[in-house]
Amino acid sequence: MNELLSSRLPRYWLTLLLAWLLLAACAASTPPLALEDPEINQVWPQAPEKPRIKLLRSLKGGEDLADKEAPKNRLFGWLTGEMAERMPLVTPYGIATDGQGLIWITDPGIPAVHVLDLKKRTARLLTMAGAEHFLRPTGICYDAVRQRIYIADSQTKRVFALSVTGEFEMEFKADPPFGRP
Repeated sequence: MNELLSSRLPRYWLTLLLAWLLLAACAASTPPLALEDPEINQVWPQAPEKPRIKLLRSLKGGEDLADKEAPKNRLFGWLTGEMAERMPLVTPYGIATDGQGLIWITDPGIPAVHVLDLKKRTARLLTMAGAEHFLRPTGICYDAVRQRIYIADSQTKRVFALSVTGEFEMEFKADPPFGRP
């Protein structure tokens, strides 16, 4: 009996140590992704005109939010041989932001709305407004007063209001119905 315990004890401690290392790696905080990339310096119009538009950052999808050097992502990549799940933009069409790090991008090619959170460095997809699936989400805007996003679907000919967390709030109806909002 004593031999059995002594042979299992090292495995127990090794398992406990591995669990602790995994938890420590996951608990490491990842700094927010800045809205502006300091390496980009593109403006329009160029000098000597006064610039009115500035490129802040380029994003290809959710994969750009992952901190590839963070311990948890390096560990995940080492264990699985790949990086975190990718959510590329297929046909980005409309974009809205709250100016604080939340970005919504309509993508009729999926069809869905990408929700990118630069502060939390997360990405997710909105595929429905209430019980309705998006078929061709195109237009989008953010209402800072009501803390809502408005999404126009050109195929269903509807406009939906969702909370910033993606919860359905209401649908706008027109008589006659919208042509292609």
